[in-house]
Amino acid sequence: MIKKEIVFVILGVLIIIGLIGFVSAASSVADDFSKMFEEFKGIFSAFFQIVLGESGNDAMFFQRCLILLVVYGIVYMVLSKMSLFEGSSFLLFFVSFAVAILGVRWLDNGLIQSILLPYAALGGSIAIFLPFLIYFTFVHTSVRGTFGRRTAWIIFGLIFIAVYITRGFSGDIGGWSSSYSYLYLFGFFALGACIFFDPQIHMYFEMGKLGSAMSNFHKQEIRAALRDLRQLEKDYRNGLTTYADYNHERKRLENLIKKSSGHA
Repeated sequence: MIKKEIVFVILGVLIIIGLIGFVSAASSVADDFSKMFEEFKGIFSAFFQIVLGESGNDAMFFQRCLILLVVYGIVYMVLSKMSLFEGSSFLLFFVSFAVAILGVRWLDNGLIQSILLPYAALGGSIAIFLPFLIYFTFVHTSVRGTFGRRTAWIIFGLIFIAVYITRGFSGDIGGWSSSYSYLYLFGFFALGACIFFDPQIHMYFEMGKLGSAMSNFHKQEIRAALRDLRQLEKDYRNGLTTYADYNHERKRLENLIKKSSGHA
Protein backbone atom coordinates (compact mmCIF):
# COMPACT_ATOMS: atom_id res chain seq x y z
CA MET A 1 0.00 0.00 0.00
CA ILE A 2 2.83 2.40 0.92
CA LYS A 3 4.67 1.54 -2.30
CA LYS A 4 1.57 2.39 -4.35
CA GLU A 5 1.27 5.77 -2.63
CA ILE A 6 4.93 6.52 -3.36
CA VAL A 7 4.41 5.62 -7.02
CA PHE A 8 1.36 7.89 -7.21
CA VAL A 9 3.29 10.76 -5.62
CA ILE A 10 6.15 10.36 -8.10
CA LEU A 11 3.70 10.22 -11.02
CA GLY A 12 1.93 13.33 -9.70
CA VAL A 13 5.20 15.23 -9.49
CA LEU A 14 6.18 14.16 -13.01
CA ILE A 15 2.78 15.21 -14.37
CA ILE A 16 3.03 18.62 -12.68
CA ILE A 17 6.53 19.14 -14.10
CA GLY A 18 5.30 18.09 -17.51
CA LEU A 19 2.37 20.49 -17.32
CA ILE A 20 4.65 23.34 -16.31
CA GLY A 21 6.89 22.60 -19.26
CA PHE A 22 3.85 22.28 -21.53
CA VAL A 23 2.46 25.64 -20.43
CA SER A 24 5.81 27.33 -20.93
CA ALA A 25 6.11 25.85 -24.40
CA ALA A 26 2.44 26.32 -25.32
CA SER A 27 3.00 29.62 -27.12
CA SER A 28 5.82 28.24 -29.26
CA VAL A 29 3.78 25.12 -30.11
CA ALA A 30 0.82 27.31 -31.05
CA ASP A 31 3.07 29.43 -33.27
CA ASP A 32 4.51 26.33 -34.96
CA PHE A 33 1.05 24.89 -35.50
CA SER A 34 -0.17 28.20 -36.91
CA LYS A 35 2.74 28.33 -39.34
CA MET A 36 2.11 24.72 -40.43
CA PHE A 37 -1.59 25.44 -40.90
CA GLU A 38 -0.81 28.50 -43.00
CA GLU A 39 1.49 26.41 -45.22
CA PHE A 40 -1.21 23.78 -45.78
CA LYS A 41 -3.74 26.52 -46.37
CA GLY A 42 -1.47 28.07 -48.99
CA ILE A 43 -1.05 24.73 -50.80
CA PHE A 44 -4.79 23.98 -50.92
CA SER A 45 -5.61 27.59 -51.80
CA ALA A 46 -3.20 27.53 -54.73
CA PHE A 47 -4.65 24.21 -55.93
CA PHE A 48 -8.25 25.45 -55.86
CA GLN A 49 -7.27 28.77 -57.45
CA ILE A 50 -5.89 26.87 -60.43
CA VAL A 51 -8.87 24.51 -60.61
CA LEU A 52 -11.52 27.23 -60.26
CA GLY A 53 -9.62 29.93 -62.14
CA GLU A 54 -10.20 32.50 -59.39
CA SER A 55 -8.15 34.40 -56.87
CA GLY A 56 -8.21 33.34 -53.25
CA ASN A 57 -9.30 36.87 -52.36
CA ASP A 58 -12.55 36.55 -54.29
CA ALA A 59 -15.65 37.02 -52.13
CA MET A 60 -17.16 33.67 -53.19
CA PHE A 61 -13.93 31.66 -53.35
CA PHE A 62 -14.44 29.65 -50.16
CA GLN A 63 -18.11 29.00 -50.96
CA ARG A 64 -17.20 27.88 -54.48
CA CYS A 65 -14.64 25.42 -53.06
CA LEU A 66 -17.24 23.87 -50.76
CA ILE A 67 -19.77 23.55 -53.59
CA LEU A 68 -17.07 21.90 -55.71
CA LEU A 69 -16.44 19.30 -53.00
CA VAL A 70 -20.17 18.63 -52.57
CA VAL A 71 -20.73 18.20 -56.32
CA TYR A 72 -17.66 15.99 -56.61
CA GLY A 73 -18.82 13.71 -53.79
CA ILE A 74 -22.30 13.26 -55.27
CA VAL A 75 -21.02 12.68 -58.81
CA TYR A 76 -18.43 10.19 -57.51
CA MET A 77 -21.11 8.26 -55.60
CA VAL A 78 -23.39 8.09 -58.67
CA LEU A 79 -20.66 7.09 -61.13
CA SER A 80 -19.24 4.46 -58.75
CA LYS A 81 -22.50 2.51 -59.15
CA MET A 82 -22.11 2.33 -62.94
CA SER A 83 -20.55 -0.79 -64.42
CA LEU A 84 -18.56 1.35 -66.86
CA PHE A 85 -16.24 2.51 -64.06
CA GLU A 86 -15.81 -0.81 -62.26
CA GLY A 87 -12.16 -1.72 -61.78
CA SER A 88 -10.91 1.73 -62.80
CA SER A 89 -10.50 3.96 -59.76
CA PHE A 90 -8.40 6.54 -61.62
CA LEU A 91 -10.98 6.94 -64.41
CA LEU A 92 -13.74 7.27 -61.80
CA PHE A 93 -11.81 9.95 -59.92
CA PHE A 94 -10.83 11.84 -63.09
CA VAL A 95 -14.34 11.91 -64.59
CA SER A 96 -15.96 12.84 -61.27
CA PHE A 97 -13.52 15.67 -60.69
CA ALA A 98 -13.85 16.93 -64.26
CA VAL A 99 -17.64 16.96 -64.06
CA ALA A 100 -17.48 18.79 -60.70
CA ILE A 101 -15.15 21.45 -62.16
CA LEU A 102 -17.36 21.92 -65.22
CA GLY A 103 -20.37 22.29 -62.97
CA VAL A 104 -18.88 24.83 -60.56
CA ARG A 105 -16.12 26.85 -62.25
CA TRP A 106 -18.41 29.00 -64.38
CA LEU A 107 -21.14 29.59 -61.82
CA ASP A 108 -22.04 33.24 -61.36
CA ASN A 109 -21.46 34.73 -57.90
CA GLY A 110 -25.08 35.81 -57.72
CA LEU A 111 -26.20 32.26 -58.45
CA ILE A 112 -23.84 30.95 -55.74
CA GLN A 113 -25.44 33.30 -53.22
CA SER A 114 -28.86 31.94 -54.23
CA ILE A 115 -27.58 28.38 -53.83
CA LEU A 116 -26.36 29.17 -50.32
CA LEU A 117 -29.77 30.42 -49.15
CA PRO A 118 -31.31 26.93 -48.62
CA TYR A 119 -28.19 25.82 -46.75
CA ALA A 120 -28.44 28.87 -44.50
CA ALA A 121 -32.11 28.04 -43.90
CA LEU A 122 -31.19 24.42 -43.13
CA GLY A 123 -28.46 25.36 -40.66
CA GLY A 124 -30.55 28.04 -39.00
CA SER A 125 -33.60 25.79 -38.69
CA ILE A 126 -31.61 22.98 -37.09
CA ALA A 127 -29.80 25.36 -34.74
CA ILE A 128 -33.07 27.01 -33.65
CA PHE A 129 -35.24 23.88 -33.43
CA LEU A 130 -32.73 21.54 -31.77
CA PRO A 131 -32.69 23.19 -28.29
CA PHE A 132 -36.49 23.26 -28.25
CA LEU A 133 -36.64 19.60 -29.30
CA ILE A 134 -34.13 18.57 -26.60
CA TYR A 135 -36.09 20.41 -23.89
CA PHE A 136 -39.40 19.05 -25.23
CA THR A 137 -38.09 15.48 -25.04
CA PHE A 138 -36.69 16.10 -21.55
CA VAL A 139 -40.00 17.48 -20.27
CA HIS A 140 -42.17 14.68 -21.68
CA THR A 141 -39.85 11.87 -20.63
CA SER A 142 -38.52 13.05 -17.26
CA VAL A 143 -41.17 15.35 -15.72
CA ARG A 144 -44.30 13.72 -14.29
CA GLY A 145 -47.72 15.33 -14.19
CA THR A 146 -49.31 18.19 -16.10
CA PHE A 147 -48.45 20.69 -13.36
CA GLY A 148 -44.76 19.74 -13.37
CA ARG A 149 -44.51 19.92 -17.16
CA ARG A 150 -46.31 23.26 -17.31
CA THR A 151 -44.02 24.61 -14.60
CA ALA A 152 -40.99 23.47 -16.58
CA TRP A 153 -42.34 25.21 -19.71
CA ILE A 154 -43.09 28.40 -17.76
CA ILE A 155 -39.51 28.48 -16.43
CA PHE A 156 -38.22 27.94 -19.96
CA GLY A 157 -40.54 30.69 -21.18
CA LEU A 158 -39.38 33.19 -18.54
CA ILE A 159 -35.74 32.62 -19.49
CA PHE A 160 -36.73 32.81 -23.15
CA ILE A 161 -38.42 36.18 -22.62
CA ALA A 162 -35.50 37.46 -20.54
CA VAL A 163 -33.04 36.62 -23.31
CA TYR A 164 -35.33 38.23 -25.86
CA ILE A 165 -35.62 41.46 -23.85
CA THR A 166 -31.91 41.75 -23.11
CA ARG A 167 -30.78 40.81 -26.62
CA GLY A 168 -33.63 41.16 -29.08
CA PHE A 169 -34.47 44.77 -28.17
CA SER A 170 -30.93 45.99 -27.64
CA GLY A 171 -29.87 46.52 -31.22
CA ASP A 172 -26.67 45.03 -32.56
CA ILE A 173 -24.65 43.78 -29.56
CA GLY A 174 -21.90 41.24 -30.05
CA GLY A 175 -23.06 40.44 -33.56
CA TRP A 176 -26.70 39.92 -32.45
CA SER A 177 -28.90 41.74 -34.95
CA SER A 178 -32.37 42.81 -33.83
CA SER A 179 -33.63 42.41 -37.41
CA TYR A 180 -33.99 38.68 -36.72
CA SER A 181 -35.76 39.12 -33.40
CA TYR A 182 -39.11 38.43 -35.06
CA LEU A 183 -38.10 34.76 -35.13
CA TYR A 184 -38.79 34.73 -31.41
CA LEU A 185 -42.50 35.09 -32.16
CA PHE A 186 -42.58 31.49 -33.38
CA GLY A 187 -40.92 30.44 -30.13
CA PHE A 188 -43.61 32.28 -28.16
CA PHE A 189 -46.37 30.50 -30.07
CA ALA A 190 -44.70 27.11 -29.54
CA LEU A 191 -44.28 27.79 -25.81
CA GLY A 192 -47.91 28.81 -25.50
CA ALA A 193 -49.02 25.62 -27.25
CA CYS A 194 -46.85 23.46 -24.98
CA ILE A 195 -48.26 25.12 -21.85
CA PHE A 196 -51.96 25.21 -22.73
CA PHE A 197 -52.16 21.91 -24.64
CA ASP A 198 -49.79 19.90 -22.46
CA PRO A 199 -52.26 17.04 -21.66
CA GLN A 200 -53.09 16.51 -25.33
CA ILE A 201 -49.45 16.72 -26.43
CA HIS A 202 -48.34 14.31 -23.72
CA MET A 203 -51.14 11.92 -24.66
CA TYR A 204 -49.91 11.80 -28.27
CA PHE A 205 -46.34 11.39 -26.97
CA GLU A 206 -47.40 8.40 -24.86
CA MET A 207 -49.47 6.97 -27.72
CA GLY A 208 -46.35 6.96 -29.85
CA LYS A 209 -44.51 4.88 -27.24
CA LEU A 210 -47.58 2.62 -26.90
CA GLY A 211 -47.67 2.15 -30.66
CA SER A 212 -44.02 1.10 -30.63
CA ALA A 213 -44.69 -1.37 -27.81
CA MET A 214 -47.74 -2.77 -29.63
CA SER A 215 -45.68 -3.14 -32.79
CA ASN A 216 -43.10 -5.20 -30.88
CA PHE A 217 -45.92 -7.25 -29.35
CA HIS A 218 -47.41 -8.05 -32.77
CA LYS A 219 -43.97 -8.98 -34.10
CA GLN A 220 -43.62 -11.46 -31.24
CA GLU A 221 -47.08 -12.83 -32.06
CA ILE A 222 -46.06 -13.31 -35.70
CA ARG A 223 -42.87 -15.16 -34.71
CA ALA A 224 -44.81 -17.40 -32.31
CA ALA A 225 -47.50 -18.13 -34.93
CA LEU A 226 -44.89 -19.00 -37.56
CA ARG A 227 -43.18 -21.30 -35.10
CA ASP A 228 -46.51 -23.02 -34.31
CA LEU A 229 -47.32 -23.29 -38.01
CA ARG A 230 -44.01 -25.03 -38.75
CA GLN A 231 -44.60 -27.42 -35.85
CA LEU A 232 -48.16 -28.08 -37.08
CA GLU A 233 -46.95 -28.98 -40.56
CA LYS A 234 -44.29 -31.22 -39.08
CA ASP A 235 -46.89 -33.01 -36.89
CA TYR A 236 -49.19 -33.48 -39.88
CA ARG A 237 -46.41 -35.01 -42.00
CA ASN A 238 -45.59 -37.40 -39.16
CA GLY A 239 -49.24 -38.39 -38.81
CA LEU A 240 -49.65 -36.88 -35.33
CA THR A 241 -52.78 -34.90 -36.28
CA THR A 242 -55.76 -35.38 -38.57
CA TYR A 243 -56.30 -33.39 -41.75
CA ALA A 244 -59.37 -31.64 -40.33
CA ASP A 245 -57.52 -30.51 -37.22
CA TYR A 246 -54.49 -29.55 -39.29
CA ASN A 247 -56.59 -27.51 -41.75
CA HIS A 248 -58.52 -25.73 -38.98
CA GLU A 249 -55.41 -24.84 -36.99
CA ARG A 250 -53.51 -23.77 -40.12
CA LYS A 251 -56.26 -21.31 -41.10
CA ARG A 252 -56.35 -19.92 -37.57
CA LEU A 253 -52.59 -19.34 -37.50
CA GLU A 254 -52.55 -17.81 -40.99
CA ASN A 255 -55.34 -15.39 -40.05
CA LEU A 256 -53.45 -14.49 -36.88
CA ILE A 257 -50.29 -13.78 -38.88
CA LYS A 258 -52.22 -11.68 -41.40
CA LYS A 259 -53.96 -9.69 -38.64
CA SER A 260 -50.76 -9.10 -36.68
CA SER A 261 -48.89 -8.10 -39.86
CA GLY A 262 -51.42 -5.32 -40.39
CA HIS A 263 -50.61 -3.84 -36.97
CA ALA A 264 -46.84 -4.44 -36.88
